[in-house]
Amino acid sequence: MPALKTPQTQVVFQDINQSILSSLHTAATTQVYHYEVGGRCIGCDVVANIHRTAILVARQQEPIVCNGVLLELVSQTIRLLSSHLETHTTHYLSWFDNLSLDLWEFSKQLKDETNESDIHPLNLTTPPYSPSEEKYMVFEDPENYRRATRAEIYYFRALMNEYASTNIEEAIQYYRKCVTVRPTLLPSHHHIQQSAAAALQRLGATNSDSSSAFKSRTSSVSSRSLGSSSSSTSCSSCGKEKRVMPVCAKCKTRYYCGMACLKADKAKHSLYCTTK
Repeated sequence: MPALKTPQTQVVFQDINQSILSSLHTAATTQVYHYEVGGRCIGCDVVANIHRTAILVARQQEPIVCNGVLLELVSQTIRLLSSHLETHTTHYLSWFDNLSLDLWEFSKQLKDETNESDIHPLNLTTPPYSPSEEKYMVFEDPENYRRATRAEIYYFRALMNEYASTNIEEAIQYYRKCVTVRPTLLPSHHHIQQSAAAALQRLGATNSDSSSAFKSRTSSVSSRSLGSSSSSTSCSSCGKEKRVMPVCAKCKTRYYCGMACLKADKAKHSLYCTTK
């Protein structure tokens, strides 16, 4: 049962929300520049530090205040990290590791503060709840946002490990964590769990009860060619195929091979994202 909100705690909630919203606005208006040659960027470290500060503010309240504002903060943080996945493989970005670590610690705290256990859904293509159950659910329930936030972080951690190519087994572990978070009525949550389930199927790790099959399949996955058509993803801008590439953190359907393609497709994709 959620803690009762006294007038004093209500003021704290409002202060935290306002602080996070202010941070999101500052991050959105910060000038950043990316150079095609050398993969160097300017300003992204500033945005990362703004996000780190906002996450720290959110963690100061125990339990963490989970709502749409917090979910947006995590989504934008993951969007920033996802757009630098490729750059980070060739140019060390200290802020990337620091921000990623903040996210992992954040997800642990979210998990520790809930009393419910995660589940293993059998079929993510069906609605998570029956109509009779849905009418008793509160859409704005903080637990909905807590679950959705955890799922987004688990999905990104899985993606980051898969992108590294040498951590396929750990990627599978976090895709599984993502799909086993209890579902909510939030469409973005259901969609990201479907994406994680599809990733598990693509990696040949749908059977969580067979440890021997899991080990043999993950070893075969890690040894595949990056250009294999059976496991590659096409860039939404240039069409280039790679086994793993960052996905738009907002719609979870458009993939980009690098920052250049992400920027080239931004105008067209922003309309798609808004419509979706």
